[in-house]
Amino acid sequence: KLPQEVKEGEIIYIDDGKIQLVVESCHTNQVFCKTLRGGKLSSRKGLNLPHSSLSLSAMTQKDFSFADAGIETACDYVAISFVSNKKDLMLLRQYLDSHDGSHIHIISKIERQQALDNIDEIIDFSDAIMVARGDLGVEIGVENVPKAQKMIIQKTNFKIKPVIVATQMLESMIYTKTATRAEASDVANAIYDQCDAVMLSGETAVGISPISAVETMVNICQATDAHMLEKKEDMLTIQKRVFFKADTPTIMCKAGERIVEETKSDFIVSFTSTGNTPKINAKLYPAVPIISPTDDVHICQRMSLYRSVIPLLIGKKFENIHRWRDMISLTVEQAKEEKLLFSGDKLVVLAGIPIGLSGGLNSIRLINVK
Repeated sequence: KLPQEVKEGEIIYIDDGKIQLVVESCHTNQVFCKTLRGGKLSSRKGLNLPHSSLSLSAMTQKDFSFADAGIETACDYVAISFVSNKKDLMLLRQYLDSHDGSHIHIISKIERQQALDNIDEIIDFSDAIMVARGDLGVEIGVENVPKAQKMIIQKTNFKIKPVIVATQMLESMIYTKTATRAEASDVANAIYDQCDAVMLSGETAVGISPISAVETMVNICQATDAHMLEKKEDMLTIQKRVFFKADTPTIMCKAGERIVEETKSDFIVSFTSTGNTPKINAKLYPAVPIISPTDDVHICQRMSLYRSVIPLLIGKKFENIHRWRDMISLTVEQAKEEKLLFSGDKLVVLAGIPIGLSGGLNSIRLINVK
């Protein structure tokens, strides 16, 4: 439908804006353009039409076939591109739910001006958000991406949902084995803004040394995280401004974090049936890792996206454990076997009684690992 969607004089961008065309004329099934900015074009590159009013839905037939593949492989997340509003998400959610994919969570890729205009409802109807800066930069201008990135991260954190920053983070490592200083600062700044994940794209898809790219990003993440812990008081000031929910799980998680600081504990252990409690813990940015035991494999895998959270799939269903101390003992033994915990570690344990009921966080215990 492209010839019907674009008009003479409108700009078309290809490959994250590297190539720029202007429409000269449209025919039944052809669009003739003049090249304003040329370059090398390879296959499977994206097309952006920021000045055109597109009738195309974010969910195409190809996307539905991809959703089928996700259901068939029992994946934990699917990402939807070019989201405009909550209707796109409702369409995908309904399709997943009606095709045995109700366990799959949806990541919305924010890459259009329309998505920014409807960002609050998109976050509400998403399970996670991705700041897809390549297409977003073409749509709104590269100079506006930093403020959009910060706004999206802050709003997503406030709604207690995971947020990913993606695209061109270590772009030079497609062609070299070292990152630029500017790229290192870019990755670090996304972490300082408190995103949950940073993502590599071309660096690992077509780069000359995917392992070097991953190692570089890991090193930047660890160094930045260490620096943030040194500046913990500054982080708490930010949290007080943007994170003031007063429901019981949030209050309990805040209390747990305070106890960690007062007792110099080594870990938070956050039991969960839904993944919600460790998600709150992660958004409070604790000074220690969060071990999160669950009896559901999908929730365990899904929690890998949560910042600071170490998922732990325990070998027994919550419904078959009748005493809290038995659940703690089972978890500690399994965590010791997997070399997550060691004798002498101090734990702040968060859980709900009765065991296994969602939304019932009501108990905190201090445990010394023997």
